[in-house]
Amino acid sequence: MIPVPNLDTIAFDALVEEGRALIPRYAPDWTDHNLHDPGITLLDLLAWVVDRQVYRLGFVGDAHLKAFAALLGVRRCAARPARGLIWPSDAAIPAGQALQAGTRAWPIHQPELVFTTEAAIRMSGASIAEITASAGDKTLLVHRDRGGRLAVDRDTDTLTLGLDRALIGARTSAFSLALGMEFSDVPPDLGPAVPLPVAFAYRTGDGVWHPARVRWMDGGVASSGVALIEIAAQADRVSALRLDLSGFAVRMRPVRLALDAVPLVQVETLPETVVGRSSGLPDVEVLLGPLSLPAAESARHPLRIRTDEAGEAVKWHRVDDLAASGPGDRHYVFDETRGAIRFGNGVNGRVPPAQRDILRDALDVTLGAAGNLAADVSWRVEGLAARHAAWTNLEPMAGGADAWDREALLAALLLRSRSRSAMLRDAELRKAAADLRGFGVERAEVLPRFLPTLPKRPVPGARTLLLHPRAGMEGSDAWVDAIAGRLAPRRVLGERLSLVAAEPVAIAVSLELLIAAGSDAPAIEKAVRERLEARLSPSRKCPEIDPWPSGRPVTIGELEALVAAVKGVLAVPRLRLGGRGDAPEQVSVPLSPIEVASAGAIVVTWRIEA
Repeated sequence: MIPVPNLDTIAFDALVEEGRALIPRYAPDWTDHNLHDPGITLLDLLAWVVDRQVYRLGFVGDAHLKAFAALLGVRRCAARPARGLIWPSDAAIPAGQALQAGTRAWPIHQPELVFTTEAAIRMSGASIAEITASAGDKTLLVHRDRGGRLAVDRDTDTLTLGLDRALIGARTSAFSLALGMEFSDVPPDLGPAVPLPVAFAYRTGDGVWHPARVRWMDGGVASSGVALIEIAAQADRVSALRLDLSGFAVRMRPVRLALDAVPLVQVETLPETVVGRSSGLPDVEVLLGPLSLPAAESARHPLRIRTDEAGEAVKWHRVDDLAASGPGDRHYVFDETRGAIRFGNGVNGRVPPAQRDILRDALDVTLGAAGNLAADVSWRVEGLAARHAAWTNLEPMAGGADAWDREALLAALLLRSRSRSAMLRDAELRKAAADLRGFGVERAEVLPRFLPTLPKRPVPGARTLLLHPRAGMEGSDAWVDAIAGRLAPRRVLGERLSLVAAEPVAIAVSLELLIAAGSDAPAIEKAVRERLEARLSPSRKCPEIDPWPSGRPVTIGELEALVAAVKGVLAVPRLRLGGRGDAPEQVSVPLSPIEVASAGAIVVTWRIEA
């Protein structure tokens, strides 16, 4: 890492003495240089101002560090809570009992480590009595051992789960069905948050199957998840569930199933409390203590501060910096490292009224990495008797991480600065895109000094990466967004890099051939079509022919030479083009920089040499 130079190399006393030494040169009539002289007082004041300016120029604080880190794509990480699933054992669970979101659960041998449920779940009290697998016309029973593990073939299309007890729907909660998955050939970017492509249905007493609304929740790892199945309250008694597995895009299969599994997150909710009292002075500070707040997406109860003013609870809003706050803005900043809240000074942010209580609402906190637990831990859930505390996490509770402090941010910056490979040259940008073929890229082109919003004017410092999608990826921007996210850490600082998908323009071709006598006319026509399609389409039917470059007008001259190279073709008396639905009557079709030629209708006629 490049060392930061120390600019603050001169002290206040040295500045005063240097200024006093210059008096005889610039003001020889000034002879009283003692402290009581008003001029010396002004000199002291100027030295103090210069000393502060030099200090500020050389000071690199946390705010500067965060800004510099953001330029390299490194941002401070808030604490992340551990997550996981607890699976039921064979012990009886009371049917119909609802667990509200935020219900507490804890390991039996670590009661101080509090987790909470992530969603409202209605206990079914049922067990899976029979599992039937179907693939085409074949149907067979699936064996399930005492641990809930299945022996399911990868070619299975549907699984039907027969229940030993009927389920009755409810409006306010859903039943949970946990799935343990076995993966192979999985893309590395398939993470825990990716919903599994399983369609659910339930069968009522009349034998009719109804589609079920399902909300997926991951189990903290990519190999397990829980489906929250909503069953209409007016539905008859549900006797079976069906899982449609035909939508799987990668090789994976369910290897474990269980009802009444519970998704947990290591977040504890602290009750609201009075945290201090305002003195009415500027920069009032209140210490909350060492708290680790989870990232915003994991917190049901974020930090909220109120003051009690004349019996009315007045809300205050958290900001990153008070510098932009006005005198009347009820703003505060929170220093997570110290656990301190600081209010304004009356100029930048309002001062809380004197002798008023400062209150904190209910607040979610986490223990971060301390919540990561090994597998096979026994759990207890609040509200259920000990005889019903029959849950075990079959996989580790994972994903917990502590918030970054200054040292962690510096370490991440150092790692990024050493490992970051910026895409400086066009060839590096093309190679970076080519390495992402799994995201749907067939090929890529770099358009220097081109900005899609200003297509007719060269823009210095701008580049556009034109992405040609594989077949089947057209019409969706999701793959372009995924590529943009992967390339973002390698972008050149300050560069205006745009990623756009190539827009195909169908080129219709009408041509007449003069063929040598005795030639195989159908074979010649087929060869001509293949060469034209290879030149005008992204697909490479002829490896020796490159596709037409994007942005270059399609002209008849190059196509005539391409066709004339086919053995047996003596001449091309006529060749005309049409683009964007026009009839083939033109000698050229213009293309914009982000448009690419695509083979449209090709009409070939021929006549034999007399």
